[in-house]
Amino acid sequence: QSQDEAASRPQEEATPTPMLPSSPQGLCTSPAEREGLDALLSALEPTIGAEKEAGRDWPEVVGEAAVLRFLRFFNYVVSDAAAGFKTAMKERGRSGAHALRRRLHSPVPDVYWDFGRLPHADRVLPAWAEFLPTGSTDRTGDVLLYLNRSLLANFERLTSTVTREEFLEFRLAREIQMQLLLQHLTEQQGRVVRQTVVVDLAGCGISELIHHAIGPAVREYRGSFDTKESFIMFPETGSRLFVINSPRMVATAFTVLKSLMPAATAQKYTFCPHQYRPMLRGAIDEDALPCEYGGTLRVPTVHEVVRRGSRGSHSGSSSDETGPLTMRPSRVSRSSRLSSSWSSSEYADAVPASPAAAVGKAAVSVSGTDVANPRRARHMGARQPWWSRMGLSPRNVWS
Repeated sequence: QSQDEAASRPQEEATPTPMLPSSPQGLCTSPAEREGLDALLSALEPTIGAEKEAGRDWPEVVGEAAVLRFLRFFNYVVSDAAAGFKTAMKERGRSGAHALRRRLHSPVPDVYWDFGRLPHADRVLPAWAEFLPTGSTDRTGDVLLYLNRSLLANFERLTSTVTREEFLEFRLAREIQMQLLLQHLTEQQGRVVRQTVVVDLAGCGISELIHHAIGPAVREYRGSFDTKESFIMFPETGSRLFVINSPRMVATAFTVLKSLMPAATAQKYTFCPHQYRPMLRGAIDEDALPCEYGGTLRVPTVHEVVRRGSRGSHSGSSSDETGPLTMRPSRVSRSSRLSSSWSSSEYADAVPASPAAAVGKAAVSVSGTDVANPRRARHMGARQPWWSRMGLSPRNVWS
């Protein structure tokens, strides 16, 4: 009998079962982590049972990997992780995340790479693109996201064409779709997949970073979603953050703050003002690095993202004749590299004609400039000198 069991064991390992909430064998964990996860699953049994009875038996929400994210986020304190999970379920119900998840779910996982299918993406992305997926992963299998200065487009244009409610719906939908993508890759790899982000601050000044990150108008418009609700509902999704070409003052300030952070959090952040290519190549394969960083990957522009997303529906179905939308970018050879994959001139032309465009034309003129005019909008926001945005003149600055 033992020989029969031994003979059948390799067969079972060769065909692993897909990871489901009720069958957690597919996720690789250490014995200590498994013990804590089992204790947390036991504590959350009534809460998870209620979600399943309500028809929300979703692996990325109540599955083993989702629960493990809470356990890691709360430093393996089971009681804190259980309280955080229950709070997240309440927040999802309050924010309308359940309805958005039903719209975004698709039987074709490749559509999760396409951010152009998100609600209001045709107006949000050209004005405030934030992080765009590349369709690739780093050497550990985590999703790669890139951000550079041209994606910090124009806050004034955003507020003139997108209402605050629409922007928050887009942000929530973005996190839900990323959660679906991470769950799909987690099931493929048998480990909790997260995100690796590369932020290029070349050309960004201190005042510009403050304006886009913690400016009063930006904080009022964006609310507390990025600093509170997103951490409650979507914990432990970040793996590493590489900040390259950063101003020296930013790198110095972070060095001080890093000493105050927990060790597990501090090791996720890497600042490299210069000579960053060896560091990136150590973590990311050449075919997953954009051309401007020494790789061979051409990252889709915002215009391409919006155009592809407009061909599909927001419900996640892929029954149209064009087939499923994918964000798998083409790779180019070294001899045909583009000088820049992100051309800021494309953002002004990326918004298709729509009734929402009339909103910007009718209303909004910021500092005497018509931000609804695409060509004039190019000279605002990130391309406007910092001293001009602060109401100063060159003479004042020199003084």
